[in-house]
Amino acid sequence: MKQQSQSSTNPSNTPPILEQTSKSVLSRITTDALLTLYERFSVTEIANLRGPKLSATEKRRLKQAIWSRLKKAGYKARPSGEAVRKAKIGRPRKKLTMSTHPGEAPADKWKIVELKAAGMSSPAIARNLGRSWPSIYLTLRKLGFPDGKGVGFFYSFGELFDRSALQHLHVTSGLSVTEFGQQLGIPFGTTWAQLREKKAGQLHFQTACKASEWRTRLFQHLMSAAIRRPRQASGYGQNRVILTLFPNLRERYVFLLDVLDRLGEVLRPNSTWCKDDLRQYLCAEAMLEHAGQTPGTQFIRFLPWAPDLVPFLASKLDQLRSNQHDKLAREAMAEWLHTTEPVIGDVVHHGDKIKPIAPQEMRWLILSRAEAARDFEKLAKAARVLEDNWRPDGWNDVPEQTKMIGDKLLSSRGISNPDLKRWLRDNGHKCPNDKSIQRIRTLVKQSLGPRGKSVNGQTPDRVSKINRTA
Repeated sequence: MKQQSQSSTNPSNTPPILEQTSKSVLSRITTDALLTLYERFSVTEIANLRGPKLSATEKRRLKQAIWSRLKKAGYKARPSGEAVRKAKIGRPRKKLTMSTHPGEAPADKWKIVELKAAGMSSPAIARNLGRSWPSIYLTLRKLGFPDGKGVGFFYSFGELFDRSALQHLHVTSGLSVTEFGQQLGIPFGTTWAQLREKKAGQLHFQTACKASEWRTRLFQHLMSAAIRRPRQASGYGQNRVILTLFPNLRERYVFLLDVLDRLGEVLRPNSTWCKDDLRQYLCAEAMLEHAGQTPGTQFIRFLPWAPDLVPFLASKLDQLRSNQHDKLAREAMAEWLHTTEPVIGDVVHHGDKIKPIAPQEMRWLILSRAEAARDFEKLAKAARVLEDNWRPDGWNDVPEQTKMIGDKLLSSRGISNPDLKRWLRDNGHKCPNDKSIQRIRTLVKQSLGPRGKSVNGQTPDRVSKINRTA
């Protein structure tokens, strides 16, 4: 009875239409119909449309058979993504606002530039502004900042601190590779690999950060200990420090003049512009240059330097609208480097008559600065000892203990400063609060720091010998 019912429903003993295979599906599609479907859909969509009930294995066989049929018909495969782009033509674009910031405006581009010029990485900027890292990265790329090529780029003094900057810093310092790595806090292997590399390239973000911070501290120390305008060209003045660490300052001065001339042309018809308008204009021009809509890369190059100069330029908008920008450029650079306008004038106009600091002299200045740091640590430790020995009823053996600590500290390979000794003896009965510790720091700064003389009565050779044996 069961066999009779089956023969009545399927008398020819052929598989039913519902029982589909890749061959049966493809046999019901002509080549012309397949080409028509391929104009609108991808191969995967055709397989899902014509064989919705096929298993995964049969669908894979069907797609292979469709590709084979199309190739026999002489049809070449489209580039990847073309079908998707065609399918989305005319559709409304989705909102690109982040779900964590619904309805908020995009992050301030100038704020991103400020943080990047200050030496922050893109992930750190994203955390600081509460945005995603890709949004910060894409904004920086639109503003003309480099892509990094696998490493984060680091800016210092308005310029990209790359491998060539590290190599110039090493040559200028006069230090050996071992001493240079110890000063920077970078392993010897990393330091040696970067210094011996002849090709220009970017540094790892942490390496560039450590080297740049050390250069900044060295520059600040040398500028504070130097004479502003020495009478003799061989003197240790601020102009020699600037010319040594920034040999391209004259080129940057000429470049700044060109930027100020363009800004003056824009500001003259816009008498109501303020600091915010100037910031947004710089960002907009950099984006136009990066997109190729305006020629040149002037504002792209100026943008990393702009956060250091715009606060001063914004206070001189009336002078910026004039035609003469020579003095304004020197004043802006003097404010940037924390010096005076005549010092900048000496470097940019008479730089060929100024001798940079020799590497041997620079090496001694660096090592003497390291010794000063160790002396300061000894003083800070003594201040903590004095504070720990304080009692409500006074010091324990007040004058003798204080005198003993001070004499032991100041006479053992340390600072021979009679003013500091006298102050410790006279104020030993007082509790060393923050004000007294600040007084110690002031006296230390006054007694330390090379001004073209020996440190602690020792010659440069003696200082280097002490550092090697320490």
